[in-house]
Amino acid sequence: MLKKGQKLGKRQVRREKKSYETHVLPRMTEILAWCRDGVLDKDIAKSLGIHYATLYGYMNKYPELASAMRTNKNLADVQVENSMFKLATGIDYTDEEVYTTEVVDKKGVKFTKTSTRSVKRFVPPNVAAQIFWLKNRKPERWADKQEIGGGLTLNYSAPEIKKDFPAPVLTLVGKKAAVNE
Repeated sequence: MLKKGQKLGKRQVRREKKSYETHVLPRMTEILAWCRDGVLDKDIAKSLGIHYATLYGYMNKYPELASAMRTNKNLADVQVENSMFKLATGIDYTDEEVYTTEVVDKKGVKFTKTSTRSVKRFVPPNVAAQIFWLKNRKPERWADKQEIGGGLTLNYSAPEIKKDFPAPVLTLVGKKAAVNE
């Protein structure tokens, strides 16, 4: 363990560089793929056979490693964000259906005929994805707790609302979002 202000000896520097060259550089393609797949840094370090503090040290010492990992993690984040948006708004897609039928030819020989057809499908918007999206994108409007000025906090979680109001009032409140002033 180094004390504050103590310098590394040549042997220690070589060992650290060797570790980077033997554990990280040869597996850079794998590391970047793991980042795109959303694998945590701690798990990447474990897969490389090094301590996660060592991986963080390498990321500080070799900015190209940190930049490449960050870029590939951002790709994974964008993919998840796009999927969340599609879930929140609904998805139109085309699906291929495969059909097989048994056919008998003129000579009485049976064979299987395979055919495909395209079918348009729609996945309706997911309410949970919409709630998640709105609470994170517009927390001032959609958070469970909102401050109404003067330090007063309004907490309107679902169980409290359900016990205080009958179902028809809840339906009306859910449809009319504006507050009468």
